[in-house]
Amino acid sequence: MASKKKTVLRTVRMTEELDELLQRDAQDKRISVNSLVATILSKYSEWDRFAERFGFVSVPKETLSSILETGSEEAAIQAGKALGAHIPSEISQFWMKRLDIESFLAVTALFSRYGGAGQYEVKTEGRNHVITAHHTMGQRWSAYLSQVIAEGLRALGATPKVSFSKGSFVVSFTEPIRPPF
Repeated sequence: MASKKKTVLRTVRMTEELDELLQRDAQDKRISVNSLVATILSKYSEWDRFAERFGFVSVPKETLSSILETGSEEAAIQAGKALGAHIPSEISQFWMKRLDIESFLAVTALFSRYGGAGQYEVKTEGRNHVITAHHTMGQRWSAYLSQVIAEGLRALGATPKVSFSKGSFVVSFTEPIRPPF
């Protein structure tokens, strides 16, 4: 059973227009304004504050898909490998303040939840992991992103196996055994 985190009461001053917007959006989502605000603040604490400092740029999925379609699948694979060799490690260290399989998977979950990379699941049995992702951005996105993840895992000592299609990809790997320090 999960324990509840301790909460605090915070009073916030806002414009009437912002309050009305929050009330409408909360009603549309069938949640309380308090829950909506808590969700917004969680996204800020888990994603926005890091993404801004790391230099992320927001673009519509259609724009990114269009850019990827101008090149070949092989170019997407090579770009994924080149960026995957260092970006996942840098992001994991920046966001999580450590670099290991657990932090890598946590960052991957954040990219799924907030970054628009696609929907993803991890199945874990002991040291064996299978990352399955689904998205709507096409074959080259699958090629690119699967390679980013695979290279990030290689940097952690894993030997990933990758398969991808137009709307999904699978990356499986066995967590390497780390010697005790």
